[in-house]
Amino acid sequence: MGNGGTNGVISRPPVQLQQVIDGTANTLAIVEVGDKAAVIWTKPVEWVFKAPESIKDFAGLPGDDLIAALCEGSVVHLPKATPPVQLIRMFNREDGELIDWPPGTRGR
Repeated sequence: MGNGGTNGVISRPPVQLQQVIDGTANTLAIVEVGDKAAVIWTKPVEWVFKAPESIKDFAGLPGDDLIAALCEGSVVHLPKATPPVQLIRMFNREDGELIDWPPGTRGR
């Protein structure tokens, strides 16, 4: 699983809830990645999304979707074909941009 880097919610120092300006229902916390990009959960290392090169890290996942968790706790299924610029906005907790969620991603 990975995160959005310095503008994401999993960072050091820890992000406080009030720093999630875009709202917890509009910000990705973590996302599933393929085995080649995965990090053993006990290692103090995180996979960080960097567009466009990180898109290849979704390639090993089965199906057409990747699974991601929003900060408020819900899980969404995003198409692997989601444009990198849109994934950057989904991870960014403070850009103030509205997310145009792909059809069928919410409430599955």
